[in-house]
Amino acid sequence: MRFKGGLFLLTATLFFSAAFVHVAQAASDVFNNEQNGSLRQSLQLDGGYVESLAQGSDGMLYTAINAPNGLYASQDEGETWLPVQEGGDIGAGHNVVAADDAIATAFAVAGISLYKTTDGGETWEEVYNGDYDQSTLLYTNGLLLVPVRDGSITVSDDMGVTLTNYTLSGISNDRIAALAVSESTGALYAISGQNNLNRVYTSIDNGQTWMNTGISGDWDEIAVDPTDDQFIVLAGDDGAQYTTTGLVGPWTDMNDLDQMPTPAARGYATILSSGRIYVGPQYTDDNGTTWRTMGSDITSLDSFLRGNMVLFDKDYATNDRIWAQCGRGPCVSNDNGVTWEDKVMNMTGVTIYDMSIDETKEVVWLAAQGGVAKSENFSSSIAAGGSPTWTFPIYPDAGPGEVSNISSTSAIWMDPTNADVVIAAVGTAVYRTDDGGTTWTAVDVDIKDEYRGIVTEIIQDAPNNILYLSYRYQEGTDGQTVGGGVYMSEDNGETWTDLGAPDVPVISLGVDADGKLLAGLGSELESDAAMRGLYLYDGSTWTFLSSDSSHLTYGQMVNDIVYIPAADRFVIVAGETNSGGVFTSNDSNDWADWEEIGNGLPTDFWGQAVTQDPTGAQAVYVSTARPAGTGYIYKCSAASSSEDAGCDLYYTGLIDEQFETLLFDGLLSGSTLGIFAYQSKANVTLAKKKLRKHQFRLTARVKDSVTEKSLNGRSVQFFAKAKNGQYKIFAKKKIKKGKAILTVTQNSKQQQFQLRFRPKTDADQETYGTTSLNSDAVTIPKL
Repeated sequence: MRFKGGLFLLTATLFFSAAFVHVAQAASDVFNNEQNGSLRQSLQLDGGYVESLAQGSDGMLYTAINAPNGLYASQDEGETWLPVQEGGDIGAGHNVVAADDAIATAFAVAGISLYKTTDGGETWEEVYNGDYDQSTLLYTNGLLLVPVRDGSITVSDDMGVTLTNYTLSGISNDRIAALAVSESTGALYAISGQNNLNRVYTSIDNGQTWMNTGISGDWDEIAVDPTDDQFIVLAGDDGAQYTTTGLVGPWTDMNDLDQMPTPAARGYATILSSGRIYVGPQYTDDNGTTWRTMGSDITSLDSFLRGNMVLFDKDYATNDRIWAQCGRGPCVSNDNGVTWEDKVMNMTGVTIYDMSIDETKEVVWLAAQGGVAKSENFSSSIAAGGSPTWTFPIYPDAGPGEVSNISSTSAIWMDPTNADVVIAAVGTAVYRTDDGGTTWTAVDVDIKDEYRGIVTEIIQDAPNNILYLSYRYQEGTDGQTVGGGVYMSEDNGETWTDLGAPDVPVISLGVDADGKLLAGLGSELESDAAMRGLYLYDGSTWTFLSSDSSHLTYGQMVNDIVYIPAADRFVIVAGETNSGGVFTSNDSNDWADWEEIGNGLPTDFWGQAVTQDPTGAQAVYVSTARPAGTGYIYKCSAASSSEDAGCDLYYTGLIDEQFETLLFDGLLSGSTLGIFAYQSKANVTLAKKKLRKHQFRLTARVKDSVTEKSLNGRSVQFFAKAKNGQYKIFAKKKIKKGKAILTVTQNSKQQQFQLRFRPKTDADQETYGTTSLNSDAVTIPKL
């Protein structure tokens, strides 16, 4: 599966230099875990999308990132970050505030719950499991304010011991967008509303009652001058205004509004004691007559400066230190924004949308949030018990010292036989390199560039030396018009031809052994069945396979497709918020006949990704983000019309973890948490049964620990214990019909036997590892 859902934004970015990252595997099983017969290892690609930054009076730093277990703290000025404690599972981080009057204390909203730490982020405790909003959070002078999704607000004046809910607007469906406080008077301010109409409220009794000031507009940020409570700034889609006489006005428009940041790039408003006003990464020293961008001051930084979130150090007046949101995660400037350095060590939260691996298994490319990542020691580093070395971020649209416009990448393809040839997609832009990423060339692909346009997948028809590229677009902020199409390249991606597909949102592709192309459709913003399901392209004609309402794929959002050559069949995963499934094809001519094979899946399955397991012609892995935001991976048998068809739970992710893409070279997942490697376990058992005439039957079984299916056809070895205490090989057998049988005869001495299974084939080694798997010893008593 490739980049299927959510917003894909291009924001103005700044200078960069690619950073080389290598961090040992984290010891905590927050991210590395063993369950359901599978073992997961994080292949640490450090970073995460910063949603909030905070600093306590003690200098402790806190950040909330939009990833599972997305709360981190630093006790050493950002050099290293502490993850959520071992065993934690708290969902994506949204907002964090430090309690300035309490050492090592902070509050945060993650998922929909409120959390608190009193030990500088070593541990986080859930204060309340409520339906809290993700927009804002405020702590001031011992008072904590937490917005609720229904538009009310929770207030605590005793460090979260008691929580009291108050009504703010009294208007149904209103949401609180921003909170602010006057440092001199303690007056509270809130922006609340809906549908681009927000109202300004104020409270002078610590949030118990709120007054509608009558001020309204398309505002989503408010800031109060820390030295003058009468100077207030409002910012939003209506631009920006300020007043010098408090909420009574009058309000003055800030000039040069064309220099103001877009809402997607904005994120906050701040007024410094010097009088400087920040709205997103732009600032003004003259109340808006002129604006400058933080980027105009920069001479160097590691990854581009997003600037959506900025934190001024508690000692900013003397140390010029600024913390901000950069492409890889938190970054810091110690010279008032001239030079920046990423600080992401031990932070696990970079969303991976696509992966590509070469035939040596050493070179891996990732399409990731924040840019492109590359490793050239992938398999060897994992085999040595470590983690790959990553070059990240790489920006295809810019060289060192140049300006990049990339906030995320959506699809990537590497020539498996020539790792120097790579194609990367950034929204609707496509780039190609033939020197391993040193230089890039923009490829001329005439994709409609409406709002949220995005390349969704790049695949290869290797036998015919053809590449296919799919895309979709969603025109308008609410997706009023959706569409897309497919391109083809016959020269390894140098030039592309529009295949004339219907104007439908294509989000997944698959190609069969005869070169026929299957295209999966869908958009969460469009429920029209004509924009969902499957199209087949036979080289000249597009056929809509899902037109009949009785067809299994009718109205389905087809998120990913895999073709299984040995079985000559496709497997697709489909779904969205309500329902989905896993489907397999039953014919290899026009691919019109499909069967659902979802036995064992949850009823609200939201299929996201699928990949083939090479250990069996019918085995696949599928992922889902349902139910309740928790991600799962299932191992399924795609055997059509068979009692063996069905799915078994393979791995349960963390809350809010979504497995965006799966790849099997050894199972790999790219999720909202990063990149992970998985290894299944095989269950090796040896049992004895006494027979007549002093004989015992030894029965050997080897099963997949997840599916509990027998690994038929595999060779096993029976070892007998020698006089010196060492085990020596006694016999070899093959597992047939679920077992291998060895008959042994009692003698004058006690005998001990052990069964051993060592994965031999590449496929088995990728799935079960390369080390020998042993059973418990069994004892044959002496005569």
